[in-house]
Amino acid sequence: MIDILERNQNAVKHAGGEVEIPRTLEWSTDENVITPNMRGAFDVVLAADCVADIYDSSALLHTIHATLKPGGRAYILIRVRIPEHVEGVMEEASALFAGAVVEDIKSVNRSSHHLLVKVVRTT
Repeated sequence: MIDILERNQNAVKHAGGEVEIPRTLEWSTDENVITPNMRGAFDVVLAADCVADIYDSSALLHTIHATLKPGGRAYILIRVRIPEHVEGVMEEASALFAGAVVEDIKSVNRSSHHLLVKVVRTT
């Protein structure tokens, strides 16, 4: 995996792009916690199975909202462990992002259940 990441970094640099070194980011529902250099820093956020519990999704969504540039997009895959909390994630995403799309994804063998949250930051 490291080889692939290094090749991608080299390809981006060779094409004249910039590569940022990953850093730790604390999630919070208080967007003011996000450091100024991280606010509005990203064009795209991809996240998959990054929350241990659907309760964490609120802090994740607020953090993504704070770090996306206006017009930036995020694609978040959240594993559903407690089905009753799906509606809360949908409401939270819709409150933060106009036009949020939340797809309920159930695997063919029903062994896992995920939500795919697709959002665009408009402000």
